[in-house]
Amino acid sequence: MIPEGCPLDIDPIEIGKLIQQVEFLTTQVQENNRRLKDLENHLERTRGMGLGILLASVGISAGGASVITRWMSGG
Repeated sequence: MIPEGCPLDIDPIEIGKLIQQVEFLTTQVQENNRRLKDLENHLERTRGMGLGILLASVGISAGGASVITRWMSGG
């Protein structure tokens, strides 16, 4: 039985299966997009923390070098 006006000679059961697969793929794409957005947000937070740690260690190193320089010069 082919639906009236259907341009293709496809069994309605096969059309139903195709629709089911398209709906499943749509759900999977939406889930993957959500996961990707979560990963991007996590990467942004991690990058910010990494930059903060880098700046803190540069500051501590500069402070330590200043103390050692003053101590070595006798000041």
